[in-house]
Amino acid sequence: METTEREILARVLWGGRWAALATHGDGVPLASMVAYACELERIHGGESTLRKRFPDSSLLFGFGDFLLFRLVPREARFVAGFARAYTIDAEELKKAAAVRLDP
Repeated sequence: METTEREILARVLWGGRWAALATHGDGVPLASMVAYACELERIHGGESTLRKRFPDSSLLFGFGDFLLFRLVPREARFVAGFARAYTIDAEELKKAAAVRLDP
């Protein structure tokens, strides 16, 4: 992946707040929109990270069925524009997440 695409992906990872999480089971796909907070390594107080990114989420932590999950993707599909689509492995995702972006 070229530097330009890696920078675009870094902006998506760190600047985005919502993602589509899809699974496939019983012969049919299922996709949901999920809030996410990107972390480079281990989650340090995942709840506080999420509350910082989503201040209105505080009430959700009172529900018994509200859970936080740490997902470590093995690969992802990234479309940076026309004729710029990539299947990205975990190592490339880590490289993109480590890109320093100017504010």
